[in-house]
Amino acid sequence: MSINNKQLLIEFSKAIAVPLYNTDAIKWPIRSSHVISVVNDIYAVEYLNQLRELVCNYNPQVWKQAIPSSLILWRMIHHIINGLEKANLSKQEIAEDCLLMVDIIRYIDNNDELYSHNHLITSTSEIEYLSCKYYRICENEYKIQLISLATLLWAYAESLYFQGREICCEYHGPYRFNGEIVVIRDFANFMPIDLWENGNYDTKIRSIRIVTFHKENVNLTIDAFNNVNITGENFVDFCTGGLLFINNKIASKEEIIVAMEEFSQKLECQLGLVNLMSSDELYRKYAYIFWYRKKSLADFLGQEWTPPSKVFDILSNVKIEPSAKSNYRTAEGIQYLERKYDYSIFI
Repeated sequence: MSINNKQLLIEFSKAIAVPLYNTDAIKWPIRSSHVISVVNDIYAVEYLNQLRELVCNYNPQVWKQAIPSSLILWRMIHHIINGLEKANLSKQEIAEDCLLMVDIIRYIDNNDELYSHNHLITSTSEIEYLSCKYYRICENEYKIQLISLATLLWAYAESLYFQGREICCEYHGPYRFNGEIVVIRDFANFMPIDLWENGNYDTKIRSIRIVTFHKENVNLTIDAFNNVNITGENFVDFCTGGLLFINNKIASKEEIIVAMEEFSQKLECQLGLVNLMSSDELYRKYAYIFWYRKKSLADFLGQEWTPPSKVFDILSNVKIEPSAKSNYRTAEGIQYLERKYDYSIFI
């Protein structure tokens, strides 16, 4: 289905609004916006310059080498837009930049539409293969362990990358096949040696994929920021089975607990490391993580990925006051956010 640019920007604003409104007020170790809002103009202008260079100088067929997943852009878009506003770009310029990001997202996902309730990046043939080829983990005890492993890896991703968990994990689906709903959770990048000097990062596990199958009538969505939402049902009760892949090879149900033990130890070590950091150290780390979130793009373009020195100069000279309040949850509801990020009237 082909839709015009105005309609694309309207759908774009709606896709952003829902997860922003639903975001938790309290984030660990602090809300990323408290740090990035101080330097988001620098970040956004640099990011858009890199995106323009990618689009202008490279064939779309290689864009995915620079941006492996649309999720990388989705989870940064509101920060980018806020930064462009702070940099005093005109509404018309920001509208054009939003369209640029939308075009990249659509090309990477090979979709005409922008999805706000699902994240569909795997082919129907692969879903069929996953559904029919392998013997599933069906015992309730092991299903619980499998979902617990996914929760543990999500927590470990946040301990490494704070709110930049898309570096480490990506949930996609819900896919519908043969009367079932399929959800896939992919985890990788467990060794962030560019970000952390000390820690327990050595592992033989390079990637983990967790696939779960659910009854067709379960009300499950995955929003644009990769949050899995299930309403009114117990996630385990509606799970009919699952699969575990480690390093792209099918793993046995007994390997679930082995992986849980390893990553539980790593999570405990990483939490201890982060909890010992001073506020200034945390702010610097947040800046590094934000720039690291676009490292694949910088690497592809042959550019330095680390933050410019002026970012740290600014951070060392401003007072950051973390709070437990979300600026996105207002009495006006989701509609306020839809209006805030709707640039369709400026094109």
